[in-house]
Amino acid sequence: MTSKTPGLPRFPVALFALVSFFATASPGAAAAQQDGAAAALARARAEAAAAAEAGDYVTALDQLDAVAEQCKDHAPFFALRGEWTLALAKKSQEEQRKDTNLLYHDAVASLRRAVELDGKPVGPRVALGQALLATGEVEAAAEIAVKVVADLPASGGDAAVHNQAHALCAGAAARAYSAKKAEKKNDARMLDAARASFRALEKAGALDADLLRTWAATEQWAEAPAEAVGVWVRALQRTPDADAVLGGLVDTAAAVGKPQLAVDALASRRDATGRWYLGRARYLAALVDDDAGKHAPAIAALDRAHADFAEAMQLNPAFRDSCEQWIAMCLGKKANVAFRAKDFANAEKWSLEAVRQRPDRIDDDLGGNDTIKLGVLRVADVYFQKRDLARVEAIYRAAAEAAHQDLDLLNNAGLFARDYGNQLERAGKKEEARAMYEQSYNAYGRAQALDPNNVRLCNDLALIAIHYLERDWDRAKELLQAGIAIGQRELRERPPADERERKQLEEAVGDCFENLALWQIKHGKDLDAGKAAAEESLKYHPGRGRPGARRHLQAIEKLRAGG
Repeated sequence: MTSKTPGLPRFPVALFALVSFFATASPGAAAAQQDGAAAALARARAEAAAAAEAGDYVTALDQLDAVAEQCKDHAPFFALRGEWTLALAKKSQEEQRKDTNLLYHDAVASLRRAVELDGKPVGPRVALGQALLATGEVEAAAEIAVKVVADLPASGGDAAVHNQAHALCAGAAARAYSAKKAEKKNDARMLDAARASFRALEKAGALDADLLRTWAATEQWAEAPAEAVGVWVRALQRTPDADAVLGGLVDTAAAVGKPQLAVDALASRRDATGRWYLGRARYLAALVDDDAGKHAPAIAALDRAHADFAEAMQLNPAFRDSCEQWIAMCLGKKANVAFRAKDFANAEKWSLEAVRQRPDRIDDDLGGNDTIKLGVLRVADVYFQKRDLARVEAIYRAAAEAAHQDLDLLNNAGLFARDYGNQLERAGKKEEARAMYEQSYNAYGRAQALDPNNVRLCNDLALIAIHYLERDWDRAKELLQAGIAIGQRELRERPPADERERKQLEEAVGDCFENLALWQIKHGKDLDAGKAAAEESLKYHPGRGRPGARRHLQAIEKLRAGG
């Protein structure tokens, strides 16, 4: 039975248990009082045990409270009350309830009272440290934990209790130490305490993944990179197939700038999982070499990582998707490294191989702000600066054919096919030029289909049809009219806040009007409509600086003059 509402904050009995019976009672009476309290607690505990075991700590605590007056100076009562309140607080935290903080403080009060009444048992002191840690009282928790661990040899108790004490000490002392280090202070006592407890847990085989991560992080704070990695190396010897340990090893080695330590620890692995993590470690080692300007070693490490992922995929087909992604990353990173080494032929080759391998991952960060797409853009720009438009067009066409959903690559494929066509046409190669214009029209068409509300794409696609191919007249006009409507609506209702973006949008709308004027001159034969469109284009950025619009106006006047 209970008269309390489940889930409401519970307040510590210790707040009203301020006067000790022992202050006035004789030794015999005190012993009798403790016997009576023990009997009352035993009855209450028996009644509450089922509820506690079922996780209904509210009911269990209500039944304990029924004997609170009889147990006001009984340490085991407060220890049990604190234990159950702490369990309730953890459950509340998991459920993201608002009363969590109050419950943790309630647990602290009860457990503190238990320790005040009897400071010898390990369990209540460990629980008090856990509760203090949960309330953010890290230093207090650490001090309790260090004292508990120091008392362990004399306290007896089973291994589980010792492991709990060491787990508390390791976690609390590590947090206290790192907090001081963040303030540029060094608490050697806390570092020593944390390390001693971590080692005790390691010897007992009681280190879980969270404690391993905490230990490794503590060694990083202590500026002991080899020790930080060693935590995982030793754990790997005990649990060679644990993903958490393998990942911790590779990530920690990379975090301390020594991924080669992980490579060395995994080099003998021949299983799929070990090979996969070895590939990751080698990839990260390549990043370190690349950052140091060691291009050849970086590429060699990426080649070995590529081979590791390929082997892992063969050993376990379930790894295929992940391994294919990493192989694409190896190729993409190699392309960017080759670019920095001025090996542009391989930069081109590997960047396109990477796009073909995983076109859906070309924007992923490869480390060092590199991406697969950036590798393509960089090498294409090299040939653009050399005015080798044939090479630029070929690169973008190949990339866009592989990554056929990427607007940037499709747009560039359309742009440089057009520009290369212009170059060929100026050289008198009309058939080759026509083929490039067709290629441009195809690329722009695919891009515009992906982003139909893009004003710039509406204009550029229509321009190819009108100016270069002289066909699909109705479609071209519809594209230009749609681009104008979309752009004017955006400028009117939601103009870009960035001035550069606003000018780009204005320019695209102006281009649509300009090419609508060209459409009228070449096909529509409506000179008044053409003049109106050309004059309208001059209202948009860059305004009077539009030579194309002025040429159209001059052409219209000549046509009128010629009848």
